[in-house]
Amino acid sequence: MSLSFRINDFSNPEVNAFIEYIKSLSFVTIEEEFTMSNDQIIALKEAEISLKKDGGVSHDEVMSSMRNKYPWAFSE
Repeated sequence: MSLSFRINDFSNPEVNAFIEYIKSLSFVTIEEEFTMSNDQIIALKEAEISLKKDGGVSHDEVMSSMRNKYPWAFSE
């Protein structure tokens, strides 16, 4: 017999505690599955096309832009 759980939001600390607990059980096997919505797939394809057409941006440029846009997210 098999039992499956679908957990869509891993931001809750209780979820992480639950996952860590069940991982510790000898009779439990965890198989992680990653799925994307159609909107996410479309956005990824659009980004790939844009990257090929217009080129990319360096990591340093992205980080600088994000620090300027969301300074509260980068504690020094």
